[in-house]
Amino acid sequence: DEICCIDEYCRNAIAKLGLNKKHIHIVGHPSLERVSANVVEKEFLDSKIVNILLVSQPFILDRSFKGIFFLKHNGRRIIEIIGEVLKNIFDSKGIKAQINLRPHPKEYRGEVLPNEIELDPFSKWSDSLTNHQIFIGYDSMALIEASVIGKPNISMNLPVFRNMTER
Repeated sequence: DEICCIDEYCRNAIAKLGLNKKHIHIVGHPSLERVSANVVEKEFLDSKIVNILLVSQPFILDRSFKGIFFLKHNGRRIIEIIGEVLKNIFDSKGIKAQINLRPHPKEYRGEVLPNEIELDPFSKWSDSLTNHQIFIGYDSMALIEASVIGKPNISMNLPVFRNMTER
């Protein structure tokens, strides 16, 4: 048997399961290769508005499937803290921060958004990727895609996320 995987990390993980490395082939990630062919250069710090996307994913450890941005950190919802901090940073620079949330398809949708945050207006991921300049999340594939095309992104590492995924 032969197995294909995306990178050396995956190859090593598969080998630890007992398969001989000579049967494990690194083939890359076709989706990332497609995305990287569409690099879009946009200078946003000289503009008067910056579009920021919060890339959510469901919190599954407690089986609530609540979006990670609606979890609490120091008694406040993460989404409220992020909205406040981003607004303050960009307001001090004279830049309007348009902050949007893109929920994961499996995420529970019963939470209320803070006033300064709206749902992502784009239904297609490719449009969101093109039209936002900064991406914030935890360990979403969306952050990797944004990084591949040169978009700044922030991967949050908060205590509430510990043990959420394999490292």
